[in-house]
Amino acid sequence: MWIYENWFYGMQQGVIMESGALNGLTFSTSYLFETFANWTAIHVEADPENYSNLRGNRENAVNVHAALCSEPRLLHYSSLGVIPVRGFVEFMTPSFLKKWHGPIYNGKVKIEDLPTTQCVPVRKLLKELNVHHIDVWILDTEGAEESVLRGTDFSEVHINSVAMECDEHDLQKNARKTDILEANGFKCQLVERNCMCKTKDFRARSAPKRSDMKRWDGNKWAVGGKVMDAWKED
Repeated sequence: MWIYENWFYGMQQGVIMESGALNGLTFSTSYLFETFANWTAIHVEADPENYSNLRGNRENAVNVHAALCSEPRLLHYSSLGVIPVRGFVEFMTPSFLKKWHGPIYNGKVKIEDLPTTQCVPVRKLLKELNVHHIDVWILDTEGAEESVLRGTDFSEVHINSVAMECDEHDLQKNARKTDILEANGFKCQLVERNCMCKTKDFRARSAPKRSDMKRWDGNKWAVGGKVMDAWKED
């Protein structure tokens, strides 16, 4: 809702790509845009179970079973945590592993025993799909966002905005992620735990009245999210 009401209010038939799409319904950002604004949705999901459900839940979207990173490589996938925090161990910080993937953090499950998945750079994926324009890119890959961005050729695809998870587990990585985007013409602000970035030449369309922000506290949705324009440390 924040993205729609602050940047794309009233816009029809845009393109939204969601990297880390889960099952296409749970925590889905693209659902609103596809269903109510007639946008084209492109989903990328690495988890086999999520991808199977994604295909059934969002059959009108472009659904891709793949992992994204900077260069082609094999990654170890952990499905030990709850669905929204599953991902590749190589990109998880120690604090994230400890909180959501305890058996791996504690050494009870060996990384080399986890299933592997081939990952590909975004530049190759978009070339295969023949995609040259994206209005909104939802980037939430449980710690792999920096690697995904490094595998993106911003000269080959025009992206109006990126909404990217910037949680508390690695503030230095958050800064590196936004540095990559800002070096490619974006300006970022922190909205709750998300880096909301848009290109400087994009003219946003905002709603005359905007909904109250809500955040998930682990049990329920609560009103009162924070928006910060200046958030980086000097």
